[in-house]
Amino acid sequence: TKRSKALILETHQIGNATANTLVEQTEQLEKVQDDLIYTGATLDKTDRLLHELHNPFVSKFTSHKRNSRENQLQSAKMKGKPGIVRDLDDGESGGKKSNEREELLEKSGKGEGKVERKNGMESTEERLRRLRVEQDEDLKEIGSTVGELKGLANRMNMELSHQNEMIDAIDHDTQVTQRRLKENTKRTKDLL
Repeated sequence: TKRSKALILETHQIGNATANTLVEQTEQLEKVQDDLIYTGATLDKTDRLLHELHNPFVSKFTSHKRNSRENQLQSAKMKGKPGIVRDLDDGESGGKKSNEREELLEKSGKGEGKVERKNGMESTEERLRRLRVEQDEDLKEIGSTVGELKGLANRMNMELSHQNEMIDAIDHDTQVTQRRLKENTKRTKDLL
């Protein structure tokens, strides 16, 4: 059980590192979304200027709004939608484990040094009982860590789903932005 316990704890550390990487990736995707929103706002200004340059008399009497569905960015809709894996370590797991261990030690009598000895040697029954208690402690800790790994895996899966939504929105927004840039470039060339 000691080897299994060490393996599970190492797996937990790797899972936490992976979850932290997912959080960093989400932050990068959010920055890309912010940049696309800013680029979209700049393109809106460019659209208005080009419209005014192309139709100077008409633009004085009408407000040019080009907010068709095809020009709306999906990233703006996702703005403020938080990522899932933010609280990776709620701080309870370490304290909870040490408290459980202390309780088990007290219940088993190990904390008070109550081990019966015959002629200065621990009896076989006491030794077996102590080993069973230690094994039970290890198995309980392994079970707790496996439960935490399950929760971590679920949060990582939700974060990946959130990132997939963000990537889809970024892909859509990039296509819209590219199309609008081409249109504005063509309109600018026509004016010159």
